[in-house]
Amino acid sequence: MTDSQFRQFWNRQRNALRANPVIQWFRRIEQNLRRKRKLRQAKKSNQSYQGQKFALWKIFGSTQDAAKRSLEHFALLSLQTFLSSNSRLRFPAQDVPEVSVVLVLYNRCELTLLCLQSLLTCSDVQLEVIIVDNQSTDSTSSFLECVDGVKVVRNSENVGYVKAVNQGAKLATGRYLLLLNNDTELTPNAIAFARETLQEDAQVGAVGGRLVLSDGTLQEAGATVFSDGTTAGFRRGRNLEDVQCMFRRCVDYCSAAFLLLRTEEFHSLNGFDEQFSPGYYEEVDFCTRMIQQGLKVVYDPRVVVRHFEFASSALRSDAEQLMLDDRLLYLEKHREWIQHQPSARTDEIIPHRSRMSGKKRVLYIDDEVPFPHLGAGLPRASRVLKVLSESEYELSFYSMRLVFYPWSEIYQTYGTSVECVQNQGVLRLSEFLEQRVGYFDLMIVSRPHNMEEVASFLKDHPDFLHGTKLIYDAEAVVSFREIERRRLEGESISEEQRQQLVDQELELVKSADLIWAVSPNEAEHLSVSGKNALVLSHAEETTPDPDGFETREGYLFVGAVRSIPSPNSDSLEWFFNDVYPCLIEQSAAIPPIRIAGNMVEKMLDECHKFPCDLLGFVEDLSPHYWQAKVFIAPTRYAAGIALKILEAASHGVPIVATPILAKQLSWTNESELLVAESATEFAAACIRLHNEQELWERLQTNALNAIKRDYSVQKFSQTIHESLGMLLNNS
Repeated sequence: MTDSQFRQFWNRQRNALRANPVIQWFRRIEQNLRRKRKLRQAKKSNQSYQGQKFALWKIFGSTQDAAKRSLEHFALLSLQTFLSSNSRLRFPAQDVPEVSVVLVLYNRCELTLLCLQSLLTCSDVQLEVIIVDNQSTDSTSSFLECVDGVKVVRNSENVGYVKAVNQGAKLATGRYLLLLNNDTELTPNAIAFARETLQEDAQVGAVGGRLVLSDGTLQEAGATVFSDGTTAGFRRGRNLEDVQCMFRRCVDYCSAAFLLLRTEEFHSLNGFDEQFSPGYYEEVDFCTRMIQQGLKVVYDPRVVVRHFEFASSALRSDAEQLMLDDRLLYLEKHREWIQHQPSARTDEIIPHRSRMSGKKRVLYIDDEVPFPHLGAGLPRASRVLKVLSESEYELSFYSMRLVFYPWSEIYQTYGTSVECVQNQGVLRLSEFLEQRVGYFDLMIVSRPHNMEEVASFLKDHPDFLHGTKLIYDAEAVVSFREIERRRLEGESISEEQRQQLVDQELELVKSADLIWAVSPNEAEHLSVSGKNALVLSHAEETTPDPDGFETREGYLFVGAVRSIPSPNSDSLEWFFNDVYPCLIEQSAAIPPIRIAGNMVEKMLDECHKFPCDLLGFVEDLSPHYWQAKVFIAPTRYAAGIALKILEAASHGVPIVATPILAKQLSWTNESELLVAESATEFAAACIRLHNEQELWERLQTNALNAIKRDYSVQKFSQTIHESLGMLLNNS
């Protein structure tokens, strides 16, 4: 759901809160405040007064009840306005509808109006609306006369919800059948998202979504059936965007307040069992029968539906008695199946939020949600996460930084099936892991500073790894980078200090079952710890531009500068302060210099002193790679492997780099790239590569071949699958 759609959905809630009852409550608060102030003033002036009670909690009652009363008032006003203005609701005629919506009515005409209005916003789906009226006694009959383009069944008596649904379903002509309560409001894309989930997998039999109560909290995010027949909506009463509810998963059932399924499958299972008439447990029974047929019931977080709840029951106690009676019927009917359900009766038990799938559970921990454009090792992490998300694992991701990204961006990048625990941070890591002792089969921890936090937790909770394998994804051996940085800054560092930095990093891998390193050199270094270290480098698709040497011009640098000092800030400072003067000395004319990447203000000020084109953040760098003749990588200290060199090479841009980067890649001077250490040498190499076509074409070809040989997507995926198979198949 986009931000604009979310705002549109909640505008209704805001309007409801502006209705008369709320205004009256606030007036009563104001009156009480004034009364209290007068009493205080009277007491100070020794005036006689009678004690009066001042209690705000008596004004409001429960938040949920207050919100429901506000919504009721708003709905009644809307209905009165609609009926008095001779307005009409018009559903467009559909020769071949995609979705048949079945609405069963029994009074509450005002809520039906809001429901139908929300259906009209779902214009991206061809709808057929079927209304079954169970002899409503309010203004429903006259209201339906004002609705065009719907099928209406008027029962002469109240046959109950279950029988009425079956009545309506028999009239459905759409491929999909949406069971929808009349006390709901849909977000604009709710039906489209549910339909997409059904279309993606033939084994998905039904799709439900996030049901939201009148006060904006969750009613359910999928539901669980326990061995005694009781049920629980997952995370009821929690925040609308509770992180545990923001990923797609298989569940025991979803409420028929919103349930999308294939019309053919509804009929093949003989619809709702009318033994559960007039209502309750019919959807639990139906989903159970669907699961027994080998189909899946799926909860999709993108499907957001506001639900009034218990709108058709005169008393909540009546509804609860019906539930009790039907639970006993359900238990009798599914006695054998339900024995395999969990015995616990709480929605807080995380393993029960998903149906038992037999899939291995994997946890990946990194700094933040790894969007490729963020750089700093996150493009590689993004590749890992994508490979895992497309594999047969239940995948969870934990972000160690307090950063929040819109869920729509996460879904667009990784799909909806990854549990993404974001904006929780380091301080809540222990709480998160404590809740999931014994839950994960495998944990992958990226970067040494994150491994330090995990190691601290494991020291206090040694039982956590009993049954859980651990991969340490080194991403880069940072001790080497730190030693080189200190040397460049002129800091004296003894051999003992060097060894201490290296040993501290090696200490981190003690609890790991396997190590991922980005290069053979770093894998060899990390294997000194006695652990098995595999090379999981980077993955790049080769996309060279067909235009060649003659059509390109200028130098290109790619790298964000988020802080100073950093490898990228040092690179730019060295290039402009040392290399650039040499370029001026050695060349009559300097080609354009382009710099791509977000930068802190101080770095921007430094770059503005020189003739260069600052591109800032660029979502797609391909045109800039294909425009540049030479890629410059003046990095003097680094760890891991320079992804920006691999990206440039995969786009067919020849490279001038420092020895440290060439060593990381095991690439050689004059073969895959030009290597230069001093400022004078670096400037000369840039000028030479920009001017010599034969050299340019040779380096381009050799670098492209190296990418295909060592950094293929297939090899990257294969290493991940072999690693997980090695650990999980032996566990």
